[in-house]
Amino acid sequence: MTSKKPTSKTARLSGPSPSNQILRRALIQNRQAFLQFLNRRVKNMEIAEEILQQFSSNSS
Repeated sequence: MTSKKPTSKTARLSGPSPSNQILRRALIQNRQAFLQFLNRRVKNMEIAEEILQQFSSNSS
């Protein structure tokens, strides 16, 4: 008897798990909040986005 464990392929087809959705939503919300903070500090959205992009690429 073999157990059917979900493979990465079947997991992708069934959609993201609730915990992954919560994590993704939190990351998006925190990114937006940080971008708003930067925008208030530099008073220029384009510069704030550049700073966030540099910060994101350096932390990967």
